[in-house]
Amino acid sequence: MDSCGILPIIHHMEIIREGITQTLQQFKQASAIFHVIDSSCYVSENIIDKEIYDFGLQQNNYLILANKIDLERGKLTVPRIKNDFSKAIVLPISAKTGEGMSEVIKYVNKLI
Repeated sequence: MDSCGILPIIHHMEIIREGITQTLQQFKQASAIFHVIDSSCYVSENIIDKEIYDFGLQQNNYLILANKIDLERGKLTVPRIKNDFSKAIVLPISAKTGEGMSEVIKYVNKLI
């Protein structure tokens, strides 16, 4: 599921609000939430990431994937992501190179 459309404010366009509603409904029905954070441009003040984190902690099977560790900046921010989201499992990955994906597969296998 893509969390695109979650905004910290109420959008004036009805179609955008409908998309946000659908996303939130999917979160509530999900058997697992894999929260992907772009570690190459991560900022601690991201309200959306914090909201997803707070919600995810209340659910079963919540996992944060710190993506783009193939980039230098991506690798450097992983410790900060782990610190900011210390109550969740954070797995560093690179979707581009596949690095770290074996850990994700192990996690998924435990779920099934």
